[in-house]
Amino acid sequence: RQKVLRGEAAEGDLARTFRVFDDDCIQGRIVRRGLSWEAVFAEAERLSRKFATARACRAFDLVHVAVALVSNLRDFATLDEDQARLAQAAGLNVLELPA
Repeated sequence: RQKVLRGEAAEGDLARTFRVFDDDCIQGRIVRRGLSWEAVFAEAERLSRKFATARACRAFDLVHVAVALVSNLRDFATLDEDQARLAQAAGLNVLELPA
C-alpha cells in the first residue's frame, strides 16, 4: 500500500499481489503459524544489542528477522538490503529474489 502511495506500484499490482498471497495460503505454500510474541520481542532486543551499533537496524527489520529465528527458519526472503544484511549476520540464509 505504501508503494501505491509513493507511486511505485499501481493499485492493480497491489490487488494481484494480495490475490497471489491468498492463493498461496489456500494451496498450503504459505502456512500461518502461531508465535510467542514475548520470544520474538526478546530475540529482537538481542539482535538490536548485538548488531544495531554497527549497522542499520530498523525496528521492523529486527522484528522480521526475530520472527524467522524464533520460528526456526533457515531461509529468509527480502528485497530490502539492510534487512538482508541483518538476516545474514543473524545466521539466516538470504534468498536471491528478482527485483
